[in-house]
Amino acid sequence: MKNFDRAKPFIAVTFLQAGFAGMDILSKAALNQGMSNYVLVVYRHAVATVVIAPFAVILDKKLRPKMTLAIFIKLVALSLLEPVIDQNLYFLGNEVHNSNICRSYCQCSSCNHLCNRLDRKA
Repeated sequence: MKNFDRAKPFIAVTFLQAGFAGMDILSKAALNQGMSNYVLVVYRHAVATVVIAPFAVILDKKLRPKMTLAIFIKLVALSLLEPVIDQNLYFLGNEVHNSNICRSYCQCSSCNHLCNRLDRKA
């Protein structure tokens, strides 16, 4: 059981990367069939909300702070800026290039965010 606890992060990352690969394949197929990248982003967010919202409601019921107007505005601004723009640019690039190039750009973007965050703490 101790080894399993140590392996949990690696298992989680493996499933996360498998999910990314599946999403890349599905999005490339949808874009090749003629779906707009903007519509694909909306569908992706809708499915993610339906899948993740029950976990958030059940598991974090007592941990949530009060929803104030300031918190709501910050959530809306962050949700519009980072994932929507990032995914639209990713899918736009996915129409022109293959999925491997687009995924490597996304990984570089994540690494860049981490490096910027570490620079701020130093």
